[in-house]
Amino acid sequence: MFDQGTLWKTETKKIINAIDNYFLESTISLFKRAANNITRLAEIKNIMKSIYYILISCLLLFSCEKKTVPVITNTLESHQYILIKDDLLFKDNINNIYLRVNEVFPGTDSLYSAYYDYLTKDGHYFALKDIIDIDSFHQIDNTQYFKDKRAVYAYQQFPPRFDPITIIEINPEKFELLPDNYIKDDKNVYWLTKKLDADAKQFHVIKVGNMMLGVDNNHLFWSQGDIMEYKDFEPLKNILNATKFEKLKQQYFPEEN
Repeated sequence: MFDQGTLWKTETKKIINAIDNYFLESTISLFKRAANNITRLAEIKNIMKSIYYILISCLLLFSCEKKTVPVITNTLESHQYILIKDDLLFKDNINNIYLRVNEVFPGTDSLYSAYYDYLTKDGHYFALKDIIDIDSFHQIDNTQYFKDKRAVYAYQQFPPRFDPITIIEINPEKFELLPDNYIKDDKNVYWLTKKLDADAKQFHVIKVGNMMLGVDNNHLFWSQGDIMEYKDFEPLKNILNATKFEKLKQQYFPEEN
């Protein structure tokens, strides 16, 4: 499938690199000219005008990618946004509906609010206002899951992706919320937006040292719901007693015995 998000990032990087190169070359050229003739202000104005046009082009590019980047604002009091449900749902002056989530600036503990007016299912985009039931919509126990009478929705900021709000195949009337961002019903298991190859009826979560592992009869699941391989399991012998380690090894990695 053609990945608009990847294309957008690639083209944006090219433009940013072009700006960096333009700044460097223009600055060097500027100082050379200034050393020869300090009165040539017209050339300086032309250089600054060119830089201005490049920056404006970048801003236009960002604004054209509405469906691949979140709609973000820090002005909650703006007349453009009206709170309609539980400090979660807002609408703008043309009746689009937005879900507000708190996101973290990479590498920091700083939070900012992001507003999404769309969600995805099976790779397809849908306007939030066309999908959710506002009256029954709410956050599940302060987690990254939301539900209404129609569906369960998962929000995932990391790893970076351009469809952070996703409809997951979980029955809103029969789900069970588990530790470490796992959720299941009688048929499916998810870690946030990731569907696991797991037996939902057997799946549960256990604590091993400081780690939380998802388990069913066939697999151990660890970081972000990935199936654990033996190379990842073997270091656990340093934190498990020998009996427990051998029991898990026999069950999940019998080929290593």
